[in-house]
Amino acid sequence: MASVEAAKTKVMRVVSLSPFTAALCFAGACLVEGMSLHFKFKTQATDPGSVLILIVLCIALRFSPALRARPWLTIPFDVFAVVVVVLDFTLILPWQAQAFGLPLIDDVVHAFDLSIGFDHVTWMGWLNGQPDVAWGLGIVYNTMIPQTALIIILCLMTGRIRHLDRYLCAFAIAIILTSALSILLPTRGIISILDPSLRNLPGWPFAATDIATYDALRSGALRDLIGVPKLGIVSFPSFHAASAVLATWAFWAWRPARCPAVALNSTVSIATVGCGGHYVADVLAGFFVATCSILLAVRGSNLGYTLLNHIKPISRSNVQRDAGSPEIA
Repeated sequence: MASVEAAKTKVMRVVSLSPFTAALCFAGACLVEGMSLHFKFKTQATDPGSVLILIVLCIALRFSPALRARPWLTIPFDVFAVVVVVLDFTLILPWQAQAFGLPLIDDVVHAFDLSIGFDHVTWMGWLNGQPDVAWGLGIVYNTMIPQTALIIILCLMTGRIRHLDRYLCAFAIAIILTSALSILLPTRGIISILDPSLRNLPGWPFAATDIATYDALRSGALRDLIGVPKLGIVSFPSFHAASAVLATWAFWAWRPARCPAVALNSTVSIATVGCGGHYVADVLAGFFVATCSILLAVRGSNLGYTLLNHIKPISRSNVQRDAGSPEIA
C-alpha cells in the first residue's frame, strides 16, 4: 500500500510531446494557408490537412501497447513531424507578413539607436578595420540552426522530452510573435542607410534584409515564394536575437553547457547588429519576444501535459520511478 502511495507522488514519465505543441503546429499551418489565400501567395508549405493527418498519426501510435512501452520509437517521429511543420512556417510566415505593407518606422528605430549612442556607420567602419573579428562574428552568427539541432539531440539522448516540448513550443511562438510585430512595426533594417559601394568590405552585414525583395513583398510584386524564402527577411524584431535567448534557456538544463551557452549567445546578439544588419532596438525587441515565448511555452506545455494526465490515468507502467529524473519539473 505504501509503495502505491509513493508511486502516486512521482511524476508520470513523459512519452510524447504535448497537445499544446500539436495545436501550435496546426495554428502555424493555418496562418500560412490563410495568408496564402488572402494575398495569393504560392508556397510549398504543409497544408493544415496534412498537419492534422500527422497529428492523428502521432496519436494513433500511442494506442499500440508495444509502441507505448517503447517511447524511443515514437518520440523521434513526434519530434520529426513537429520540426518539419515548425520549420515550414518559420521559413514562410515572416515573408508573408510583410505583404501588409504598413508605413515603415526605420526613422524612429534608427533614432533610438542614435539616442543610446550607437552609430552603425562607425560600427561597420570599426569592423572593416578588424577583418578577423568580422569573420569570427560571421561564424558565430550562423550557429542558430546548429544550436537548435544540438538542443533537440541532447534532449532526446537524455530523455528530457518535456524540456524539448517547451523549447519547440517557445521556438514556434517566437516565430509567430516576430511575424506579428513585423506587420505592425515594419523596418527595412540598417542596410537601408548604408552606402552600397561598401558591400564587399568585411564589415558589411551579409545576412541583412534584401531591400529589393523586401520592397517587392510590400508592393505585391513578389507572391511566388516557392524556393525563395530564407531566414533574414524581418528586421524588427530580430528573431536571431530571440533564438539566442531561447538557446541559452534550453542549454541551461545541462550545467556544463551553461557558461558556454551564455558566452556563445551573447556573441550571437552582438553579431546580429553587425552581420544581420539589425538595429540595436531590433535585438532588444528580440529579447522581449523570447521572454514572452518562454513564459507562454512553459504555461502552454504544462497545461498540455495536465490534459494528457486527465485523459489517461497514471498507471504503474507510466510512473517515473526515479525521483531524480530530468522530467520532474
